[in-house]
Amino acid sequence: MCADIKIKIGLNATCFNHRSSGAKQRFIGIYNKLFKLMPNSTFIIYEPANYSLANYFKGFENILFKKTPINSDSHLSKILVGYFFWIKEFKKEKFDIFEFFNLPLYSSSKFKSLMTIHDIRGAYSEYSFLGKLIYKSILRYAIKNSNQIITVSEFMKNDILKLHKNVDIKVIYNGISLENFKTLSKDDEEKIIKKIKIPENFILSVGHYEKRKNFLKLIDAFYKLYHDQKDLKLILVGNESDDKKKIINKINQLDLEKSVYLLEGLSDAEVKIIYRKAKLFVFPSLYEGFGIPILEAMISGCPIVLSNIDVFREITQNNYPYFDPLDSDSILKYIKKYLDNSKERNNLINYGLNRVLDFEFIKIAMKVKSLYISLLNK
Repeated sequence: MCADIKIKIGLNATCFNHRSSGAKQRFIGIYNKLFKLMPNSTFIIYEPANYSLANYFKGFENILFKKTPINSDSHLSKILVGYFFWIKEFKKEKFDIFEFFNLPLYSSSKFKSLMTIHDIRGAYSEYSFLGKLIYKSILRYAIKNSNQIITVSEFMKNDILKLHKNVDIKVIYNGISLENFKTLSKDDEEKIIKKIKIPENFILSVGHYEKRKNFLKLIDAFYKLYHDQKDLKLILVGNESDDKKKIINKINQLDLEKSVYLLEGLSDAEVKIIYRKAKLFVFPSLYEGFGIPILEAMISGCPIVLSNIDVFREITQNNYPYFDPLDSDSILKYIKKYLDNSKERNNLINYGLNRVLDFEFIKIAMKVKSLYISLLNK
């Protein structure tokens, strides 16, 4: 099949909501490029009942939006309401390809189905013992009923294969919009700095306030550093999640209320400016399927130090400093080493600015298109 491929593709986007996430960022970035790469194909985007994605995809004549009764904030709705909705929908609509961005409990033999898996943390620590068993069962069922699995790193591919062997998995990395990170003017920058009162000297970490993000250990490390550098601040940019109360308690216990900032609900422009102004980006996460903040820090020219986890080494080709995320002294050691060493910092910055070019959304979208074509030819 050539460039003028003409097919009908369904996209189950009912898992997305107002909350910022790597999965949502990937969807918006890739498909804005893919719709242009496939102008003769028709895409139907299925939206949840409680959220619209239309504002992210303006000016396209080859996409349709279809509202569903599925509530993206409710696991029960996505499972039960979704099950009966898709049974009816797949009887009415004829697709060449249908792509799921969550774990489907119903598919159809009438089309080629794809499923994108960002991580499988539910199989490890997110749920109770019973919850993990249920999650693994749903995961295996969804994989079994998909013609093709997409995941976001070789690490994730291997992780999935531990639970379900002999499955066809294609690795397509997450991406980033390079132009979006370069469009802010100096005036915009100054307004944002004044608005959210960004300090002059700070280190940064980004992620939802979840246990796996490991912010408590980072705060412990920062506390040890704070005694020597009273003007240094720590900014955590994230959203409400299960570990937030513990994070706040830790800050209060260590008397760091004026030195550790928790920032939520920021605009894209505000986040970009914070990356630009950070002295160092620290990512202490214990588990990730990918790690989009790494790309954001790279394109912002911010030096980075990372947890010593396989997926971070994969994305950065073993070219960054990696600390033991369970040891606050190890985190402290690497922060100290790269906070002020200009030569080492410049090496990290230059590597990042070159490496991030491999993750441009247009390159990722071309891989998705190629996968569509190969899937139809199977």
